Amino acid sequence: MTYAETVETTSWVVFEISNDYKWTLFVTMLMIVHYFTCVIGAGSPRKDLFPEDWMEEHFGKEHSEALNGAKIGKGGYPDCGSGRYTMERGYGSWMKFMKAQRGHYNYLESVSQILTMMLTCGLYYPIATAVIGAVYMVGRIIFQVGYKIAPQTRMLGVPIVMLTQFGLPIFTIVSLSHLASSSKAIGAM
Repeated sequence: MTYAETVETTSWVVFEISNDYKWTLFVTMLMIVHYFTCVIGAGSPRKDLFPEDWMEEHFGKEHSEALNGAKIGKGGYPDCGSGRYTMERGYGSWMKFMKAQRGHYNYLESVSQILTMMLTCGLYYPIATAVIGAVYMVGRIIFQVGYKIAPQTRMLGVPIVMLTQFGLPIFTIVSLSHLASSSKAIGAM
């Protein structure tokens, strides 16, 4: 069967996406931008904690011996907050670096699922999804700022984040069931 024959015999399902879906996309893009600012924030302590001269002084010889003469670089890689480099800097530096890393990792643990659910839910309920996404992002901002102050302060944002993280999967299932059972245009209710 040729491609043309396949197209002629296939019944295509065409649906329209509501004009309001732009709000879902807008909030999704804001969330992606916010996530990337968290990524940058997680890496920023590296330049202060692990400059090249400090790395060379404390670990240069050992690094060179372990890696067949390779020179150690700045940034403290591959240390992610609990390694030898961070421990050498002391408790205050460890805490600063770990707070930045954990804030980022916590976001990373759920961002792909949240974005996927938002884009899916937004097909059927674009405005409600945009609102839920905006509330989630506010919770994330409160969480991030709280974490920078002190780890326990992040708990101010946790209820908001958790409410949306538990509610969005349910909302996704409802949206997908409507989508599967509806022959109407998506979002046009």
